[in-house]
This record gives sequence, structure tokens and C-alpha cells, in this order.
Amino acid sequence: MKFPIVTTPEVAVHGTVEPGFEGVLAAFEENFATHGDVGASVAVTIGGRMVVDLWGRTAAFDGPDDDEAGVPCVEGDWQQDTIINVMSTTKTMAALVCLMLADRGESDLYEPIASYWPEFATNGKDRIATRHVLSHTAQGYLLGEIVKQFDGRTLGTFFAEEVAGSLGADFHIGTPAECDPRIARLIGSGPIDAGDDPTSIPYRTFNNPPWLPELSWRKAWRRAEIPGGGGHGNARSVALCHTPTACGGTANGVTLLSEEGVARIFDMQYEGLDLNLLSPLKFGMGFALYPGRGPYSRECGWGGWGGSLAIINVDAQMSFGYVMNRIIGSDVDTRRHRLVSAAYDALMA
Repeated sequence: MKFPIVTTPEVAVHGTVEPGFEGVLAAFEENFATHGDVGASVAVTIGGRMVVDLWGRTAAFDGPDDDEAGVPCVEGDWQQDTIINVMSTTKTMAALVCLMLADRGESDLYEPIASYWPEFATNGKDRIATRHVLSHTAQGYLLGEIVKQFDGRTLGTFFAEEVAGSLGADFHIGTPAECDPRIARLIGSGPIDAGDDPTSIPYRTFNNPPWLPELSWRKAWRRAEIPGGGGHGNARSVALCHTPTACGGTANGVTLLSEEGVARIFDMQYEGLDLNLLSPLKFGMGFALYPGRGPYSRECGWGGWGGSLAIINVDAQMSFGYVMNRIIGSDVDTRRHRLVSAAYDALMA
């Protein structure tokens, strides 16, 4: 049974949480009190049931005289239907689309991309397959065209019609103008620190062009279908989109993948140093592979620059989403990890 959260002036958290998951609420409140959150949302589903759905605090929105550059802005409360650019957490949605096409037999993730997109073969790319793009071992703005080559629809349209639309999830890859009044703005960070070696992969990636949060305020960025970082949603929609996958492919009457399609995520594609992030990673098909906790070992997911996160645990049938407006460098940011740990504590209790 769910019960409403009591709003306090100090924290202003709203939403619902099921008994046993109060630790997630406590961690969420603590993120505002001592860990730098300004406006955020967190959601958890277990077995297809929403057990945590929280949002709170303040956000900046487009002002009445907003122009294409995204200024000026007005401050307001983070609402139940507030959405925001989740940066690379969008990659989990793009990966889901590719896994769905493979599960239907419409694409072969091991087949060279050039076999169906001949122009791609130039400059030594003739052996690169979709699996390489999904596992971060081939970089580029590629998944959108791969989906279009197989399905005919753009990735954003496919996602809207077959994932978000089926699940009633408020997540968009190519966000329509009618959503603008409720889109919060990313705040709180300068350019990504990519070092000072212009020949390095991080420098060439993150300075092409240099990325600032303010660029995500632009209408052109919102409208573009950018599979690697342009998605807009909130924690509830992130969790909803991955709930069927967490439940073996089907949840609440919606099937996105077969059980075999879900298992394909855990087909290890790469283990080693991520040459962009300069940290060790294990990558399956479209998702990073994480150790989970206790008996809940089949965990996967990915996060966005500054803090957002999607986690799927197939053993626990858990889907987790966290979305925020304040960007904090990943080396000092503990917000999302504290929330995930609290969700696991509830499961293990």
C-alpha cells in the first residue's frame, strides 16, 4: 500500500513510497540537505509495481520571453510532470530500440553495418558491427541511422510509438514543443574536463564541440533526435521504460523483449579501460554490466553526465531511475549511488 509523502519546507519532497522503501526517501532528502541536489526525481519499480516515485525542490524553466538561446529563465518548483535532458542515460533507450529490432529478427547485431549501409564502410569502418556501437567500442552518431536503415522510422519515432507510447512513459528522443513549459534546465557545471592533450580520445570527444549545460536549453537541441544524449524525461519515465526488461521482457501487459532478448544484454562485448571515461568497464549489449548485490547479480545500466542514472536488475525485477538538474563531476558525486544502495537495502531487508 502506498502513502503520500509529507512535504516539509526544508526539503519539499513530494510523491509516494511503499512501506519498506523509506530508506530511499531518506537518501533522497539527504541528497538535498548535504549532497548538493537542487531539483530531482527518483523512481523504483519492483516486479512491475512502482514502489518509489519521488520528486522535489526547485528548477529553472523557460521564461515568457524565452528566445532560441534559452534565456531568460524563471524559477519554479520541480513538479510531478517536470522533465529534463538526461544526457547519456538516453543511450539506454537507444540500446533498447536496437535490442527490440534484433529480438524480432529484423537486425543482426553481429553483422557489419556496411552490409546494409554501404556508405558506412569508408575510412576503414567496413568491419564495425552494431554490437560495437552498442558496447562503446566504436564511437559516433550512429544508432539513429542504423535503426532507420532497418525499420524505416527514425529512432525517436520508433521509441515514441513502441516504447514510451506503449508504457505511458513521459520520455522523448526528439522532444516536441508542447513539452517546453515543463522542461527544467541543467545547471551547475562548466565544460567537461577532458584534459589538455588535444590528441587524446577524451579531448577529441568532449571538445567537438565543447559542451556546456546551457547548450541543452536550446530549442534545436530539444527537437533533435540524439540517441546518445538528447533524451528528455524524469525518473518515473526512465524506470517505466526499463520495467519490462527488468521483468524478463514483459510487464503490466506490455512486451518489449523476449526472455532471450533480455539475456542478450548480458552477452559480454568488452571488458577493460573505457578510453573516453578512463575508467574500467564491463559492457554487454547496449548496457554496462554491474555486479549488483547479494543474490541480485544480473544488473545493467548506464548514466548521464552530471548524475542521471538508469539501473535494471533482472534477478530483483527492479528498474531504477534518477534524474536531476544540478550537474556534479562524477568523481565526487555520490547522489545516485546512495539512492541505488537504499533500494537494494530495502530488497535485502
